[in-house]
Amino acid sequence: MATAFQSAQQLRNRLRSLVVQFRTVSISVRCAYLDERKEARLGTMWSTIRPQIAARLTALHTRWAQIDAVSTELDEYWYPIRIFCRANSGYTYGAVDVDDGGGHSKITADGGEPFANLAIGDTVAVSDAADPDNDGDFEVQFQNATVAQFTDTMSGGDTAKDKTIVVTLTARA
Repeated sequence: MATAFQSAQQLRNRLRSLVVQFRTVSISVRCAYLDERKEARLGTMWSTIRPQIAARLTALHTRWAQIDAVSTELDEYWYPIRIFCRANSGYTYGAVDVDDGGGHSKITADGGEPFANLAIGDTVAVSDAADPDNDGDFEVQFQNATVAQFTDTMSGGDTAKDKTIVVTLTARA
């Protein structure tokens, strides 16, 4: 009987081994089948989505070209120029001359190139001057890197070292 039991035990072990192998093969086949279905589904989805993505990228490129063209046209209307007295710019104060004798006011910087981006005919707003009466809107009559001269006179007094004055471009000529 011991031999028959050993044979039955061996048979059970062999059957268990075959069941495990069958399950492994079955799972592998099922995974492969699901992978094929996923790939087929993804392939179909990708072939549907790909032209849509390409069309949207083309439309985006067209819009970007339009935006670029419009922004180029608008460049002359942007006024990001605001000139402050700052030590790191080489311009720490402006000498304000309210009347140069010819009926014009001017601001002379002590260094740097704060007025290099202004042009004759531009309109600037002067604010935060040491003498508040010098604040106002002025048209640039002459300019270079360190001097901005205006067509009108300021109503305040001369200031040798105005460290708070701010000049902001408000309109291009």
